Amino acid sequence: ANMVLSFPNDACTLAPLAQATMMLLLWLYVALFAQSYAKIALVQRVRKAGFGAMSYTAVCYSDPAVARVKYGVAHDDPVALVADRTVGNLLEQLIPFLVATWMRALVVPDAAASAGRLTWIYLLSRLAYPLAFHVGHPLLQLSTQPGYLIVWGQLADIAMQTGEEPPAWWSTTWCESVIYGAILISELLILGLWASCSATKSEHQCHDRGRNGATPTRHRSRTPKGDQGKGGLGRHKRDTTTNAKSKPRSTRRATQSDVRDTK
Repeated sequence: ANMVLSFPNDACTLAPLAQATMMLLLWLYVALFAQSYAKIALVQRVRKAGFGAMSYTAVCYSDPAVARVKYGVAHDDPVALVADRTVGNLLEQLIPFLVATWMRALVVPDAAASAGRLTWIYLLSRLAYPLAFHVGHPLLQLSTQPGYLIVWGQLADIAMQTGEEPPAWWSTTWCESVIYGAILISELLILGLWASCSATKSEHQCHDRGRNGATPTRHRSRTPKGDQGKGGLGRHKRDTTTNAKSKPRSTRRATQSDVRDTK
């Protein structure tokens, strides 16, 4: 006869498989982040810029020059790039999410409803990815961070429930509440980082503008309509007349006498 498991009553038999799967997902995330940082280091080397743990905040992923190095795309169309990365990132992150969500729903008692609610939150965060990717860091993390927290929060619940006797304070409801709180805190921190970066950028722009000097303001004198002509001839004629009137009388008399002698 075929063996049929009764979930979650016999779910303890799946504990070794669940723990091995969690380690596999851990290695998947290590590989993904290592790939991302290796590409960012390559981008910074091409740009002859420094590289550090926060270098990803200085890289605009939607920049075609960056995308050619980081994602290996051969086109420069920003709309196509956003579409490619929306699909590519979803496929990357969907595997660990589905594995963690369904494994928790099957292994952890009374976790199916909680997993369903978290799936809706995950879907909303993924819908914001195209716009967030176009804007870039740090707002891009508004779409990606909830997914990481949901995946790892559910894996933590699986680890606690499939191990030895879980602590008395641990429950499925408590785990779900912690995930919601972590998402809220992370979103607020990201918005604060974005505001700080915007303020710093504006400060640098003001500093550069002050260092280069303020643009002098040109005051235009009103010119009578009769003096306006092509190439400023009217103004030149008026200035010549004014200069002639401002000469001393002795100079003007000498000029007139020179004219008579010439005649």
